[in-house]
Parts: sequence; C-alpha cells; structure tokens
Amino acid sequence: MSKYILYIFSLLCSIQNIILSVLHLIRITHVVESHHPNHKKPSKNPPLSAVLTREFLAVTNFVDIQKKDLATSCAVCLNDFMEDDKIRCLKNCTHIFHECCLDSWMNQVKDTCPICRSPILPVECQDEYIKRLRDVATDLHDFHDEVLLIHEL
Repeated sequence: MSKYILYIFSLLCSIQNIILSVLHLIRITHVVESHHPNHKKPSKNPPLSAVLTREFLAVTNFVDIQKKDLATSCAVCLNDFMEDDKIRCLKNCTHIFHECCLDSWMNQVKDTCPICRSPILPVECQDEYIKRLRDVATDLHDFHDEVLLIHEL
C-alpha cells in the first residue's frame, strides 16, 4: 500500500514540474507565487545590517549572467536556477544565490557567504556601509532623545 502512495506522490510531483515548466516556457510565471517551493517570503522586519547590505548587492536575472564556471543551482535552497530567477552575485567570491535565499540568510544576521564564508559585503563598499550604519544609528539616537523629551513634557 505505501509503495503505491509513493508512486502516486512521485507522479503528482512530476505533473507539477511539467505544468510549472510549461508555464515558464510560455512566460506565465505570475500565476504561481514561486516556482521554487521552499522559497519563503521575505521577513517583514529584517535587521538593519541586512537592509543596508542589500543596497550594495546587485540583483540580476540568471539568464543575464550565465557563464561556464557559474553554479547552476542555489546552495541555500538547492534548486536549479531558471532563466528568470532573480540572482545576487557576491563580488568577493563570485558565488551566486537566489535573491530571496541570500536575503533570508542575511536576515539571520549572517554576513558571510553561505559556501565559503568570505564577507558578503564587497570590500570596496565597507567604508560606505559603516558610514551609513553610523548615520542611521545617529538618527535613531536623535529620534529616541526627541521621544524622551516629549514624554517629559
């Protein structure tokens, strides 16, 4: 009995993959939220470090960056890249990931590549990142002081 359930489940998964592939081929991908079932929606309250880091990481379609030596699947979700997938390329190590996968990784306050542990933030951007982080921290501190002043009134 369990053998038949596995066959049915396998058949249903195959049918789903065929339907998704056909929809992808005819450019009707908006019907399905994501063609990668284990992609999660981005966090509504990502950490400040992740938000700032994203500003320095370009997003492009996989089809636009295909080269011989690039990975064909995402090391975070293990799904193969499709032509219209949004990809983040890490400049320090050249590893690539789905945008949402790397964003989820950074939302866990992880600042290194999931594969090789080199810094996610490009080396040439670190000074600007620190400056922006200090500016935001100063603004938050000023805002906090204003709130305290209002409460004292």
